[in-house]
Amino acid sequence: MIRRAKQEEIGRIKKWLHETAISLQQKEIQQWQKFLTAEGREVVAADFHKGYLYVYTNDKDEPIASISICDKEEWDASLWKDDKEAYYVHRVVVSSAGKGQSIGGTLLTWSKQKACKEGKVLRLDCVEENYFLVSFYKNKGFKQVGTVNGFALFEAK
Repeated sequence: MIRRAKQEEIGRIKKWLHETAISLQQKEIQQWQKFLTAEGREVVAADFHKGYLYVYTNDKDEPIASISICDKEEWDASLWKDDKEAYYVHRVVVSSAGKGQSIGGTLLTWSKQKACKEGKVLRLDCVEENYFLVSFYKNKGFKQVGTVNGFALFEAK
């Protein structure tokens, strides 16, 4: 099930981001470096307070993954120069307990449906050299619509 995150789940999500950032760093992928610091992970609390933060739960209603579905913010505006009605996906993270269950794809499909229902497109970006994510997004029905400052831009309708 996918639902809005609860405040008491913020710490768990920060931990997942930190673990994933370490894993990416070990693979020499220059993405999510900011989540190596406690200060960088504070964006999770901000996402929660803005109503952007969602979790995927197991059958015991325990979160095992999260996603932020955001309105256009400063980062997005630096990459996307138009005013199209859109949601922006950020910080998709799956806990070790959720790995290998296709949860990332489920979160993206759900996000596309949410955006479509609300008359918006769904956008996301990643470091263009993160070949795993570029391929993953394309396989999930996102179209690469450009590259800006080393970031691949994707959109789904």
